[in-house]
Amino acid sequence: MKILTKEEEDAHYTETLKGGAVGGTAGLVLGAVGVYAAAVRYPAFRQLTLPLRAFLITSSATFGGM
Repeated sequence: MKILTKEEEDAHYTETLKGGAVGGTAGLVLGAVGVYAAAVRYPAFRQLTLPLRAFLITSSATFGGM
């Protein structure tokens, strides 16, 4: 097992945070677009409650952030 220096550890941590932020943002945008498109296309989707739609959007953001 390689022992990391403090600089390598900090660089890894920084890149991990960047990746999570970019992935989470992309997931949020794609989730919002998907929910909007489904609401426009499918009448049954329009009947879903706002909290359920918000859950669908935020769960895609969580998945993207992983």
